[in-house]
Amino acid sequence: ELEGSISSYPALLPLYHTLVELDKRDNITLTTFDPDEDADLAQELDPNGVYTLQSSDIIVKANGITKHISRDKLFQIDSNGIQEYAGEELIAGAISVCTSGTLPKVYFLTGYSDKTIENTYSGFAEEIETDNYSVEGLDLSTVDSVPSNTAIIYLAGPDKDISAADREKLSDYIDNGGAIS
Repeated sequence: ELEGSISSYPALLPLYHTLVELDKRDNITLTTFDPDEDADLAQELDPNGVYTLQSSDIIVKANGITKHISRDKLFQIDSNGIQEYAGEELIAGAISVCTSGTLPKVYFLTGYSDKTIENTYSGFAEEIETDNYSVEGLDLSTVDSVPSNTAIIYLAGPDKDISAADREKLSDYIDNGGAIS
């Protein structure tokens, strides 16, 4: 099935070779399909309609977690206008996240503004979720430290100064490689 699909398009050969190698593993089930022709399978993989599935997109699913990698991410254009294949790393990362059983989280710091995910940042949060992250609010005053599964913390429009205790938690997080925006 794989042979007759993407292997006939030279630009997709790096993806084809990655998928052939994955298909050799007995713990991976590889299914190829056209989302326009098999709408039922597309709906099963994306029941909430979060992704816009297109030909050559990759879906990795395990342990109740689904990760979507769009063709645009698999094949990126560098600063010189040359197409580069990033799929092997992206697919390996998706497999790692899905088999771990938890999505990395993007937290919006709460308690310092009336703005919330629901009333101000819902559109942005939905975009983040389409990139395979879980999005939640985080009130640092209720935890001892930034959760270990945090990918990034957004300090979106604080109206008040951040408390010394919360600054310390954020500093520890940054010192250990954490990201804040």
